[in-house]
This record gives sequence, C-alpha cells and structure tokens, in this order.
Amino acid sequence: MKNKIKIIIIIMTVLFFSNICFGQLLLSPKSISLANSFATQSRGADVIGWNPANLGFDNNPKFSMNFGFLPFVPFPSLSLGNNSINFHNWNVDILSGKELTEKDKKNILGYIENSGFNISPQMQLDLLNISFGRWALGLGVEIFGEQNIPKSLFNFMFNGNEFDVPVDISDVDIEMQSIGKLSLYHGREINIPQINDYVKTLNIGFGINYFFGGIYADIKQMDARIISQKDGFLIDGHAIAKVAAGGSGFGLDFGVASQINDKMYANISLNNIFSKINWGNMDLDVIDGESTQKIEYSFSMELGSSEFLDDDIDSLFDKGVERDTSYAAGKFQSTYPGNLTIGFQYNMLDNLEFYGNLRKYFINDFGFSNSFIISGALNYSPINWLPLRAGIAIGGNEKFKWGIGTGLDFKRYEMNIGFSQYQGVFNWAKGFSFSFSQTIKF
Repeated sequence: MKNKIKIIIIIMTVLFFSNICFGQLLLSPKSISLANSFATQSRGADVIGWNPANLGFDNNPKFSMNFGFLPFVPFPSLSLGNNSINFHNWNVDILSGKELTEKDKKNILGYIENSGFNISPQMQLDLLNISFGRWALGLGVEIFGEQNIPKSLFNFMFNGNEFDVPVDISDVDIEMQSIGKLSLYHGREINIPQINDYVKTLNIGFGINYFFGGIYADIKQMDARIISQKDGFLIDGHAIAKVAAGGSGFGLDFGVASQINDKMYANISLNNIFSKINWGNMDLDVIDGESTQKIEYSFSMELGSSEFLDDDIDSLFDKGVERDTSYAAGKFQSTYPGNLTIGFQYNMLDNLEFYGNLRKYFINDFGFSNSFIISGALNYSPINWLPLRAGIAIGGNEKFKWGIGTGLDFKRYEMNIGFSQYQGVFNWAKGFSFSFSQTIKF
C-alpha cells in the first residue's frame, strides 16, 4: 500500500509543480508570434503540424532542418495559462512578500473563478524536424493537459472554517499526458483542369503521425472534504485515479493548398483525424507489474499540527487510508487533439504579408476547447533578412491571444523567436507562450 500511495503522490506532485514552472501543439516560434496564423506560410520542415500540401510549392527549400540549441538538443517551447489570475495580481497581491491583509485575501479570492483555479500547461520539445524535396520528417516530445484547484480550498487556506463544517474539495482534477511523436509528410502539385482554370497552383498532401505514449494520469473521481476541529482538522473522502505508462497510436493528416494568383494563397487541412493513443500495449510497469492501473482508495485522517510535523508521510497515510484497491485497468484509449484549419494569405506589398486562419479542435479536453478560433497576423520585412511578426487570435480555450516575434532569415540559416500572451496584454495577461528555433536550409 505504501508504494501505491507514494506513486500517486509522486505523479500528482511532479505534474503540479513542474507545470507551475513551465506549461496537435503549435508552439514553434513563427506560429506563436503570428498567434497561430501560420497555415499558408509554413514551408520545408515548418510544415510539421500544419499542412502537408504546402510541400508541393516550388518555393520550398530542397533541404531544411529545424532544431533548438543543437540537433537532438531541443529548446523547450512552453505555454502556461490559467483562467483566473493575471501577472499584475501575482506580483501585487501574491508574490510581493508582504503579510496578506483581509482586503488582500478578499481580492485574491475575487480573482478566482467559482469553477476553480484552472491551469492549462503545454510543453513541446522538437528533437529534429527535417525536409527533403517534397517530404518532411519530424520527431518530438509533447506534454499537455489541465489541472483544477477548487476555490473552496483557497478560501479554507486564507480564512479557515467553522468547526465541524465541511469544506468540499471534490473539484480537484488533474488530467495530463506525455507523448513522443514521429511524423512523416508528403505534398505535391496536382493538375485538375476544372480547378486550375481558377488557381495558379493546386497541391495536395498527406501525413501520418505515430505516437509513443509516455505517461498518462487522470483523476476520474474525487469526493473529498476538509473539516476544521479544535485541535486540528479532518480530511476524508474517496478518490479514483487512472494512470498508465507506455502506449502507441496513429493519426492522419490531409491537406489541400493553392496559390490563387501572385498575391493570394489559401489552404485547408485536417490534422490528426482518427487519432487515438492506446495505453497498456507496451508492457511497461506502473504498479505491481501492470502498465495501466485504476487506483481507488478511501481515506479519513485527523491531523493536528504537531502530528503533521512529527510523522512521516507513510505513517500519516497508514493511519488515514481506510480502503486501498489497485487493479489493472486494462487497455484504454485517450484522444490526441486533432483540428480543422483553414488559412488565407494576401501579399499586400513585396515585404508585407497578411495571414488569416480559422481553426477548430475536435476535442474539449486536456486544456483544448472545441470552439472556433479566428486569427490574423502581419509579417513585415523592413530588411529582407529581418522579419517582424505580430498577430492576434480570438476564441478557443485562451479566448484572446496576441503574439510578436522576429529573427534572422539568411539564405542558408534562420533563427526565430516568438512570444505571446493570453487573455490580456502585458501585466494584465493570464498566460504566455515562448519558443526559439534555428533552421539550416539549402
């Protein structure tokens, strides 16, 4: 029982604190700086995650390679957002180091949504993306999900509670998964006379993604409460969690891209359609030799301050856990966030381009929303090797996003950096994304 409890504690603690430090993921620097209005512009190794049909255009490099610091030494592209507190609130009311007054506590509780404090972290590690001719290959690691801390728990921490009156903390929720992803894309130009009379170039493209499941953790049910007592407090409840290690799955990408005339491009893509990750088919251990586990336990712990400080974690749980059941969950599936993306590009000047995107994810889970996202962006190059990028997006889980970025774009080498914020601007934003990459091209 001690080993099972320790594993649960480790998983939940690592997930929570690692995501406080950080955050189909679209976290490349160009994508971030354009608020994800990148569907028509992606070329070469940049097409991974976007539209394979773009590989059919003649302005693709013959060879390109994207990487972070070095090939297979990635720069972590990060995204971290929440639904309640902006950077100004954090700095003034929470991280200032001052003793919280009743007014401060009231302000902080006022920021937090009634549904709870929700965090949606994402991290993308691109180990290597390369393109060669009409083909592209990508290899990377992704971690994403969401966590929710109930508002009642913050209220209890700040204000305590009347004796023997329960505080419901059943809205605690964690859902995370980490995967490796191997992608192969191909795109080419096609000739359909009935269509080519209206467009200059027409391409189609296909992609296949193979997923390596890393770790999956999900609190399926939580029924818990805290009760204040004269000499301490009581925590009791019932929880069911599902955890897994090792899995695999496939996803398919399909796209159509066109150059309408010398100034306009348009495309449409379906990314990761039919994508599922099958957990439990890699024979990796989670608990007791099983690769998938459903863990169910009931607990009732009376904790005084001295007892909490003196006893180690094993003895506390030994005293409190009334029923502990762990059994193989069997093979199960989780969803990878596929999407529909429609893109449009208009070259306003030789050095000024406008991009517009419409995106819809197919899931409402793991920190993604299935509501439509509309975005627009500008790419301006005052010097041919100095791109300046900016974009805004409305909709989705982030509701509002803006991004900026720049880089160096030489004939054989690119360096790009992108930054964006969510649900506000500067100190009034509630989240951010950041990414950096380098590209060699021939």
